[in-house]
Amino acid sequence: MALRSVWTGIITFSLVSIGIKVYTAIESAQKIAFNQLHKGECLGQVGRKDYCKKCDETLATREELAKGYKHGDDQFVIVTQEEIDSITPASNKNIQVLRFVDRSQIPDTFFDAPYLAAPDGVASNKAYALFQAVLKQTGKVAIGKVILREREEPVVITATAEGLIIQTLRFAREVRNFEALPSPPKIEAIADDELQLATQLVERMIGHFDEIDLTDHYYTALRKMLDQKIAGEEVETVAQAQPAKVVDIMEALRASLTIATTPNIEAAATPDVESESRSVDPEPAAPTQPKLTLVATPARKKSRRAA
Repeated sequence: MALRSVWTGIITFSLVSIGIKVYTAIESAQKIAFNQLHKGECLGQVGRKDYCKKCDETLATREELAKGYKHGDDQFVIVTQEEIDSITPASNKNIQVLRFVDRSQIPDTFFDAPYLAAPDGVASNKAYALFQAVLKQTGKVAIGKVILREREEPVVITATAEGLIIQTLRFAREVRNFEALPSPPKIEAIADDELQLATQLVERMIGHFDEIDLTDHYYTALRKMLDQKIAGEEVETVAQAQPAKVVDIMEALRASLTIATTPNIEAAATPDVESESRSVDPEPAAPTQPKLTLVATPARKKSRRAA
C-alpha cells in the first residue's frame, strides 16, 4: 500500500519557497500489541470506562466530562474547549527557517520524531534539489518552526544523499540534563595506559554503520512464538543470558584487544562461544602476564517498548 503524506506545506527561507509533502519515517505497524483480557473462561476484552471515583459511577455520555487543571490539593480550575481553541494557533502550513547551524550544536536529547520530506509536485523539484544541495555543501542543518497537531513544534531539516529529513525537536523545558539525576556521573581520573589501551580497542573495532546487525531479534522471536501458539504448536524456549563477569578494567581491555585481533570480531563475541571462568592468581608463579579468556556480554533482550 502506498504511503500517505501526513502533512503538506512549504519550507521558506528568505524569499525562497519549497513545496513539500511529509511522510512519517517510523513503521509503527511493525509493533506487536496485546489486548487486556479477563482471565479464566471469560477471556473478554477489558476496556477503559469513564468511571468517576468520587461518585462511584460510570458516566453515561461524554458530555458529562470536563477538563480540569490541578493546581493544589484537590483544587482544579475548569477550562472549556472554547477557551483552548481561542488560544490555539492556526495551522499556517509553513515551516519558517530561522537559522542554519551545525548539527553538533543540537543536544542529542532534543531530537524527537523523524519524517521524510519529498517535493510536492514537479514544480517543487528544482527548489527542493537546490535546498538539499546547499545544506550538503555547507554542512549545515536548518532550524525552523511549524504548527503540527495544533501546537508549535521546532524542527531541524537535514539533507541526506536521498533527500530531506525533518525531525521535530523538543523544547528546552521538556529536556532534562544530568544535574537532574539522583546520582550524576562523576568525573574520574583516567590513567594514560588505560586511555591508550581503550583507544587501541576502539580503533580496531571501527567499522561502518551498515555492517551492524540492527535486526529486532526480540520482535522476530515474539512473532514466532505467537505463530506457534496460533498453530497449536509447542513454544520453543531460548536459553537465558548470563550476567557478565566483573573483571579488572585493564585485564578486560587487554583481553578485549586479543579478541579484536581475530578476523571476525562478531564471531569471536557471539554468546554461543563457551566461556571459561578463571580467577587470576594475585601472585602468579611465573612473571608472565596471566592470560584471560573473555567473551563479550550477550546482547540484552529488548524491552517490550522496543518490540
